[in-house]
Amino acid sequence: MILQPRPHIPKPAARVVLLAAGALALIALRTVRRTPAAARASSGESRVVPASGGPVAPADVQRFRNLGKAYYEQGKYDDAVAQFEKVVGAGDAFATDHLDLGLALLQDNQLDQALAELTTAREMDPKLLAVHYNLGVLYKRELRYPDAEAEFRHVTSSDPTDPAAWFNLGTVCFAEKKLPEALDAFERVTAMGFGRGQNFYVAASFHVFTILTRLRRPEDAQKYLKINQEFRDKVPNISIQYPALEAGRYGAVIIPPAPIPASVAVAAPPAFTDITGRLGITAAKRTKGPGTSPINASDYSLGFARRTILPLFPASIAIGDYDGDGHPDIYIVRPGGRNQLLHNNGKGFTDVTDKAGVAGDGRGLSAVFADYDNSGHPSLLVAGLGGVTVYHNHGDGTFTDETARAGLTAKPGELDTRIIAFDSDSDGFLDIVTTTCTNLSDAPHKGVFRFPDDFEAGSIHLYRNNGDSTFSDVTASSGLGAVRGKMRSVAFADFNDDGYADLVFVREDASPLLYVNQGEDHFEDATAAAGPDFAKPAAVDAQVADLNHDGYFDLIFWSPQGYSILWGKGNARFQAAALPPELPVAQADRFAIPGTLADVDGNGFDDLVAFDDAGRLHA
Repeated sequence: MILQPRPHIPKPAARVVLLAAGALALIALRTVRRTPAAARASSGESRVVPASGGPVAPADVQRFRNLGKAYYEQGKYDDAVAQFEKVVGAGDAFATDHLDLGLALLQDNQLDQALAELTTAREMDPKLLAVHYNLGVLYKRELRYPDAEAEFRHVTSSDPTDPAAWFNLGTVCFAEKKLPEALDAFERVTAMGFGRGQNFYVAASFHVFTILTRLRRPEDAQKYLKINQEFRDKVPNISIQYPALEAGRYGAVIIPPAPIPASVAVAAPPAFTDITGRLGITAAKRTKGPGTSPINASDYSLGFARRTILPLFPASIAIGDYDGDGHPDIYIVRPGGRNQLLHNNGKGFTDVTDKAGVAGDGRGLSAVFADYDNSGHPSLLVAGLGGVTVYHNHGDGTFTDETARAGLTAKPGELDTRIIAFDSDSDGFLDIVTTTCTNLSDAPHKGVFRFPDDFEAGSIHLYRNNGDSTFSDVTASSGLGAVRGKMRSVAFADFNDDGYADLVFVREDASPLLYVNQGEDHFEDATAAAGPDFAKPAAVDAQVADLNHDGYFDLIFWSPQGYSILWGKGNARFQAAALPPELPVAQADRFAIPGTLADVDGNGFDDLVAFDDAGRLHA
């Protein structure tokens, strides 16, 4: 089974960490009081009455769904059936609820009951392709090949890009001794390439070899046999067997979005306490510098830039459990200053920077914890002036600089503003993307100039993880070489639900860019297809969240002029939110990060949080 998890977006319920514009401030949420359950009931909050009698709260129904999904993915199908039966028995079940129950019954080999649930789901929502796909799987298992073929053809006609549907159509046609039709279906899968097809590509290549051999086309058959031999070891053996080859996009449990709760009365606004000093963090305010005043060419050098331009950028934080004790630790990056690693002991924080050896030399702008070598110990990757620095985690509380060994070289003046780590090609190893604002070594050809206005635009880097603790720069071959601009940030998420993480690039001198991941380290520019609302003004940061819990990732863009929300509409398309609430943001400091997301009231929905020019918090 191919499982491509979405990027996890943390939603702290009782405590949040906020990065203030212009100065680092760690703020803990002190109190949030909700109305009592009786008051919520009297306000008309919906309750679901199950067929068995007693009332079941919507939250409980959603919990049954999530438990059923967890059991299903663990192969505990009896337990999954029990949970999904509770959902259906609670009343007002969705078509996807009957689909999920049908899936669990199908894997539990209760075919008659599975057929009943899948048929109900189809009657409720005839356009739900997952129902037709799984009916095809069920009919195939019952050897009802004409019925199975009809269902799989329905799926492939509606979604010709799904490798699982084509593969299973091929197996059905092969069983019906329709070799030309089977060959066509399998060749559709192999034409998608390994990046798209994965285990289906490997299995289909062998089926094509088999059919071509039967059709007495030995030379063509040998080509596909070589393909199969080349890629077979790149997928787990279990993934090219059944039932994994009956899974895929439409063979997965579908959990509907959680219902939006009724308005929750709050006795008092959320109260925050500044705990920065208690953590031993120095949070001196940044001062204005050459970024807002002219720079004389005679004064300028890379050393000058390091001393005076880097401190214009705000401090940033990376959060990760570097020692595996179950408590998230904090790494603070101070451009132009000394970084700090704070160890979380469960009761407080201790500065372990010197012991860990990760103070840096003032060149850093951002960082991320990432277990890039799959050692079980997240290392630190720091981006800034001169590219990326790799601090390898030895698992004993110490780190060493292994940048050279990792092969991450960059130009000395390259100013990398943001770094992310994600598995771009689904090979099990974390790859890296960095955004570059400009090259500070290339001073403008002027007697007097300003930063960053007069500097040349930067680019981005995609570093592929080679699986041996080294990286290769594949930016040019990946289709990302054309990305240009004074880049400030990058965000990733699977916006078209194809199992691959896509990229959104944020630049302060032009509108954002969207690149869709095609697999095998290849991206395509999908900015125009994302919709006219995507051509928004320049921004300095972007964040991803399902704000309205509709199952699609939304985008929030921040700039000194304010913020904007783009609602995800599926298939990497977006629509601007109409009249979003007013939220004051810091406008005086163009280098500050104006806002962020945090569930400040603990209701399960992310809130927008920003600081104004006076440092006051707004949510």
